Amino acid sequence: YKGQGRVGLPVHLHVAESDDRALTRWAPYLDGYARFAAALRGTGDGPQSVAELLAGPAICGSPETVAARLNEVTAQFSLDALYVLLDVGGLPAADVHACMRLFAEQVVPRLGDGSAGAS
Repeated sequence: YKGQGRVGLPVHLHVAESDDRALTRWAPYLDGYARFAAALRGTGDGPQSVAELLAGPAICGSPETVAARLNEVTAQFSLDALYVLLDVGGLPAADVHACMRLFAEQVVPRLGDGSAGAS
């Protein structure tokens, strides 16, 4: 590869009007996804808990909380791109659409310096 490399990170994410609403809506689906992923790994370790996922690779909360966490992760790993995964664990389509709308309208403007969109 010639040229400067880019670093991107996939992030499982859910955003709602408040931190409590986001967690209440998403936790059962994130838990189901964790159980599915654990079975695929086949290591016998069992699934990560929702709390473990939220402390690491998953982000959930209000637009303010989600933007702050994405900015933190971007700075921590010197990321050039974020790959946001919003449809996790069979979340109903209406909830995915609401999440997408909030992400586009209220999270993206808070990312970085506010002038760049998310990748």
